[in-house]
Amino acid sequence: MGLILNRPGEVKVADLWESISLEHCESEAVAFSGGPMQQNAITFLHDCGDLAPDAESVVPGAFLGSELEFLAKIIGRSGEGGKNKTAEILRVFCGYSGWAEGQLDSERKAGGWLPIPASADHPFQLLPENLWSATLDSLDSVYRFFALMPRNPEMN
Repeated sequence: MGLILNRPGEVKVADLWESISLEHCESEAVAFSGGPMQQNAITFLHDCGDLAPDAESVVPGAFLGSELEFLAKIIGRSGEGGKNKTAEILRVFCGYSGWAEGQLDSERKAGGWLPIPASADHPFQLLPENLWSATLDSLDSVYRFFALMPRNPEMN
């Protein structure tokens, strides 16, 4: 299972939350498209490990969740810091990416992936529109060239 970190969707977390809960949500953050699989499934990354001691850490400072009760706690916490704080502690994803058994290993061996160490900065500190270029820029010089390319190749 994987999540696309740099593809914000068009639905706000508040609208998504209010469609599945009776509670109001002040968040201005948008939900992300996590991938093409089960787009009605909600998954989230958060930095609130203190709220749930059993939270699954995917990297230090970033935890994976899918329980709506826990999401409610995080949304409540983000409201304490102002309605724009949600994006700093929470990324909500609709859908996820998935691979058949052995498919991802095969793609990696074929050179289809550029693995790098993951960091909590990826989902929480970097702006989604800057994530791809910042990640490429962290690699060796061959890939830094691609970090400078415009998003639209026609702008070249």
